[in-house]
Amino acid sequence: MIAMTIILICSSYLCYSTKDDSFFKNQENSIIQSKADYEANIDGKKLVSVHFLDIGKADSILIKIGDKAVLIDSGTSQKAKEIIEYLKRQDVTKFEYAVATHCDKDHVGGMSDILKEFPTDVLLMSSREKNTRPYIAMMNTAAKLKVTQLIPKVKTIFYVEGVKFTVLAPGDKAMATGTANESSIVLMMQYGKKKFLFMGDAMEVSEKEMLAGGYDLQADVIKVGHHGDTRSSGEKFLDAVNPAVAVITCDEGDGTSLPEKETLEVISKQRILLYRTDKDGTIVMTTNGVDIKIEKSNRG
Repeated sequence: MIAMTIILICSSYLCYSTKDDSFFKNQENSIIQSKADYEANIDGKKLVSVHFLDIGKADSILIKIGDKAVLIDSGTSQKAKEIIEYLKRQDVTKFEYAVATHCDKDHVGGMSDILKEFPTDVLLMSSREKNTRPYIAMMNTAAKLKVTQLIPKVKTIFYVEGVKFTVLAPGDKAMATGTANESSIVLMMQYGKKKFLFMGDAMEVSEKEMLAGGYDLQADVIKVGHHGDTRSSGEKFLDAVNPAVAVITCDEGDGTSLPEKETLEVISKQRILLYRTDKDGTIVMTTNGVDIKIEKSNRG
């Protein structure tokens, strides 16, 4: 049965990966309209909030855009109920996009339960699959609920209510490493003049590939890759991003060394204001496209 499930998953990937281009091309008219909204919307009237949830060494990031929402990762299955309750408190009723940056359980563990609770238009995911219960549950639930599943290519752009999202990774070299972390989807979000870079668990190979690709990596805020691993957030990469603020999702009490001392030293050396979920709790950044306001729950 497990083998059959894996075969079905792989077959689904082949199907979905061939239709991602047409999906975005078929949205051309709406994208053009959204792009016009995006380019005009720097007057500070609309607010976009980014919520970095305090769920230990795991990722779940909520982006609220008016009455619409995008979710990047879903934490572990053990935290699913807590995440769902938080989403409901934020008046989330559905998702335009849910993003599973890669297949590790601390990023997709709660996705099955979240998809059951909140209608979701599109599930974006990396092409690297994993034979784990949380990953298979996510795939089976998405298929059962007929959620559109897409594997976006690098440089894919989509818009939600005038907010621009660009896929920057994983590229071919990152995927060739054969590791789940390097297969992470990396997203740049831009609203007005403000930009947020969401790194998933991308590490040095992906960072070097993005640098070599000549992308505009500058961002005001970076969600640091792989919970502060030394193989992420290289000095050259941070130089290119040149963020004012960094966020690390981590848990001091989980028995690991993350975030690592070397990463913290690089961030400090570059005079980047650092927020950590293990110290600051859930961190909420609200922007009008001109300024960013930062609030933390002060977990203590």
